[in-house]
Amino acid sequence: MVRFRTPQERTARFTRQTRNAARKSVKLQATEVNLQRWQLAASVRAAQPVRPAPVPAGWYASPGRPGLVQWWDGIQWTSHIQQLQPQRWS
Repeated sequence: MVRFRTPQERTARFTRQTRNAARKSVKLQATEVNLQRWQLAASVRAAQPVRPAPVPAGWYASPGRPGLVQWWDGIQWTSHIQQLQPQRWS
């Protein structure tokens, strides 16, 4: 057991020990919070759906209409429809 000369020394030592313990606790909590933030960010990234590569705009076979082609504007089908033209090779 450590002997102290005065009650003030005892109080000062207790204060230092308490302050150091509080600092360690705060540092540990900050580390845990940062880990939780990292895990949350990783789970959010993992939960996002993988989007397929966009299909470029152009004439494509019309869905549900054989022999016709329809214009795809890169986002949605438009009302522009034509007969499928046979390929001519020169």
